[in-house]
This record gives sequence, structure tokens and C-alpha cells, in this order.
Amino acid sequence: MSFTEGTLIITAGDTVWIEVEVRDRDGTLLDLSTIPTIKFALKLFGRVNIDPSVTKDKGDMTILSLGNIRVILDPADTIDLYGKFDLELELTDSVGDVSTVVVREMIIERTII
Repeated sequence: MSFTEGTLIITAGDTVWIEVEVRDRDGTLLDLSTIPTIKFALKLFGRVNIDPSVTKDKGDMTILSLGNIRVILDPADTIDLYGKFDLELELTDSVGDVSTVVVREMIIERTII
């Protein structure tokens, strides 16, 4: 599953592959292998004073190609979640500059099985 705009809708407890393309301000694909810190988080929508429900770091992700990374949500990550969430991908470069490169909404629907 990949997306560039809009809300991502998934079912709780499913394995979900989220593929993201990351470009710099000039539109050039970033070499993500040179970025020391990459973080992914899901947090209840609009809530600022709570910890994220799901977090992943660079070691949990797969760099697919220049500028493309995959985050895998395992069933255990979302089985007990439902509702609207903020999804964020953040990079910290070698000099400590932080860039939030993806902010999207995700809806996790309850499973009936």
C-alpha cells in the first residue's frame, strides 16, 4: 500500500505495508541510507499530550530504493486500535536537523473476525 495524498484506511489486525517516497525541497529523491535516524509514529488524531500508539525506527523499516522506504505494521501493532490517527514520518540528518516528511491521517476500522 502506498499513498501520496489523502487518508489511509486500514483494518485493525491486518499486516499493512506503507511505502513512502521522500524528496528534498528541490524535488530530488533522498538517499535514505545516509539518514541516521528515521522515525514513524501513529497517534490518536488531534491528541498532543499522549504517547504514540505505534512507533517504528529505521531498523524496523526497509529502504526499497533511492527515496523509497517501507514501514510494515504487524497485526499486533493495530489489533486493539480503532478510530482516526495521525501518521508521521520524521528524519534526523547527520548534523541533527529534524524534518517531518510525511503527515497523513489514517483510519483504523474494527475487524469483525
